[in-house]
Amino acid sequence: MAFEQLAARLAGGLARPVDDETLRDAIGSVLADTELGELDGIKDLPGMVNAAADTLRKA
Repeated sequence: MAFEQLAARLAGGLARPVDDETLRDAIGSVLADTELGELDGIKDLPGMVNAAADTLRKA
């Protein structure tokens, strides 16, 4: 069982794992408005959305 499936079961079936496309869309839509401090320069780099999505998946 994947971690996402376990989390959905622990939430009583009310939550479902987010699919990759939805996660990337959400990150892309909020990244431009998010202040990253010292890391602000990297949010416009190619691959930032994918890197953030991969990091969230691993967490």
